[in-house]
Amino acid sequence: MRYIFSLIILLLLYATNTLCNTIIVDINGTGDFIAIQAGIEAAVESDTLLVYPGIYYENINFNGKNIVVASLLLTTGDESYIYNTIIDANFNGRVVTFENNETNDAVLMGFTIQNGFAITIFDLDEGAGIYVDFSSPSLKYLKIINNTAIFGAGISISSSNACFEGLIIKQNHAFKNAGGLTIFRRAPYPENSYPIFNSENRCSIYNNTAGYAADIYIAENHIPITNIHVDTLTVIDPDWNYVSQFPNLELDIQHQWQPQIEADLYVSSDGDDDNSGLSAFEPFKTIQWALTRIKADSLHPRNIYLAPGIYSPELNDQQFPLNMRANVSVVGAGMNEIFLTDPYPECNLIYAYYDDNYSVKSMTLSNCTSEYLGYAVFSEYSRSNFDYIKIFNYDGDGEAIRNYNADCKITNSIFFDNKGLGAIKLGTVYDNHANVYLNNLIFSDNQPSIYSDNDGGISLSIYNIDYAKITNCLFINNEVDSDFWFLSHIIFNNNSNIDFFNNTITCNSGYGSVLTFDNNNEINIRNCIIYDNNTPWLFSDSHSDHPMYVNLSHSIIDGGTEPAIIHIAGPGEYSVEYNWEEGILGLEPGFIEGDPEDPLSYQLLYDSPAIDSGTPDTTGLNLPEYDLAGNPRIYGDYIDIGAYEWQGVGFSDDLIKLSDYGLTCFPNPFHLSGYGRSHFVTIHFTLPVNQETELVIYNIKGQRIKTLHNGILESGVHEFSWDGKNNNNKSVPSGVYFVSLKQNRNHVISKILYLR
Repeated sequence: MRYIFSLIILLLLYATNTLCNTIIVDINGTGDFIAIQAGIEAAVESDTLLVYPGIYYENINFNGKNIVVASLLLTTGDESYIYNTIIDANFNGRVVTFENNETNDAVLMGFTIQNGFAITIFDLDEGAGIYVDFSSPSLKYLKIINNTAIFGAGISISSSNACFEGLIIKQNHAFKNAGGLTIFRRAPYPENSYPIFNSENRCSIYNNTAGYAADIYIAENHIPITNIHVDTLTVIDPDWNYVSQFPNLELDIQHQWQPQIEADLYVSSDGDDDNSGLSAFEPFKTIQWALTRIKADSLHPRNIYLAPGIYSPELNDQQFPLNMRANVSVVGAGMNEIFLTDPYPECNLIYAYYDDNYSVKSMTLSNCTSEYLGYAVFSEYSRSNFDYIKIFNYDGDGEAIRNYNADCKITNSIFFDNKGLGAIKLGTVYDNHANVYLNNLIFSDNQPSIYSDNDGGISLSIYNIDYAKITNCLFINNEVDSDFWFLSHIIFNNNSNIDFFNNTITCNSGYGSVLTFDNNNEINIRNCIIYDNNTPWLFSDSHSDHPMYVNLSHSIIDGGTEPAIIHIAGPGEYSVEYNWEEGILGLEPGFIEGDPEDPLSYQLLYDSPAIDSGTPDTTGLNLPEYDLAGNPRIYGDYIDIGAYEWQGVGFSDDLIKLSDYGLTCFPNPFHLSGYGRSHFVTIHFTLPVNQETELVIYNIKGQRIKTLHNGILESGVHEFSWDGKNNNNKSVPSGVYFVSLKQNRNHVISKILYLR
């Protein structure tokens, strides 16, 4: 950026200040001080600190002094001094602070401001580069770069009449909003800000990243600001991704930094952000860069395809949270092939705000830690779709997924070993409306966190929803803990209608109940297994000001029609009315058992009372086509109870045994990749001797699907792959399959799950 300098004006400014005291700061020791803050401490009102080139690793605070702190730009007009006179916080707190009623006579001029770090572990939230609070400094000809904060990473101002001239604010990162600039009102004595943006020497604010409003955010309760004159913004027509869209902001933008790309894009952890991103052969490196560059709308939805790999800040410079885009799907190569992992503490992995119709598919999200209201995924006012995702090792005081004020669909996904208030929380506030659809989900080994004061562990919480449908979900080995009765493994609060069909809830533990019903209209529980949970109560409910109904039929329930229920008195006159319809069984469900941590252990044995005991007439239930294992949802005459459908005669238990052959299958589950290539399962085993060997894929009915090998194999380690096709080279349906390895009298079998 070329500034429109008036050397005469600069020299007059310097000459005026030379009537006062001039203090020389030079890191090389030739001046009065070697540190800027030391010069500030020595200065008095109207003094000038003239700072010589160098990198000054420090945090400076004007401490209420109306003084000029400037590089040699002040005396020469040479803008190179902006770039070689650097104040660097070294990722330890804010770089520059104005918080003691400084006026426009407090001037900061001609520096690079970098590497500020303002996050909760430092008891800071905003203003990592420059923090202005109840002060009105003049900020001139500064490059503000590479600062990180919860919000307002580059500059944060509140209750300020600051003057901005010739600033470059770029490549700053916020975990929530406003990577570049935020303007807001601070309690407890909020006053509006009236910043002045120079219309001749304009500021440029671009290539900043944040959960939303990456460049500029003006708080909703602030008065309108209509004089923001910008030379360059990231895009010429910004939406919520770049600039807050409240009606209190009006921008005058001359240029955009980068044109957006109207095409699908590709990303690889070993790619390069200087590539075109238009093919798998020229992929970008960072997902956020692809999100910044892509352009989509409702008529032209786009995809961002991720190649297999680990995506993290440490390994390949990923920026989290990802600032999602409306009508864009981020598509991985498989749940066990793509890992978005290890964001900074207090940082989400994914953030969506007014990003309607976005999707996240075929990947794992992991290792997200946040003590202060962080989530793996936070989504608000954004219709969302999650498919084939796995979230594990989230640890915080929030949830792995929290979705506010918009429809949400989550399918074919796993929530495992998360710690916090809960795994999923979906709902609305402020009189908004939304629907929820959950199908084929596994909730396993989720529990409270030390960050949530050891309260929580809720698997699923749904509140203020118009309609929710939950089908084919498995809840196992989760732990909930709290001194409050309301917390349970599943909470339905203040919803209109919920259909809860073909779900299995077993082997969960903790204080409270399995399900809590609070202030709902009507909940329908059909074809479910709710059995063998170690909690004081099965159901809990409270009074309301309107009638509430829980309708139960064709389900296996611990205690039959008389389960343990706790009724909590409330302000309303109505309690929950339980309607025990036909088909309620109090029998053991008859799982195949096995490893209690393996979801497939909760399939049904051939003599299970759940088989063919579901709702005789499924008309109008709109059940999914497949069960949790990917098999047909109805096999035989009637639907089964629970998340899994028995598929007829399968292998007998005595064939499935351990041996010394080390038979393993990876990845498991496996499915077709979204990155433009087939995804194979690799079958690995070790043979003790040279011998005739048969390796065959069978379906759950015992039918031979694919012969991978039939002949002599030498002793040692062997690997084969299967691409989900039969002997006729046709793709097989989703479902459970068996890898059968036979050598002489030895027979070893391993189960695999294929998901298309």
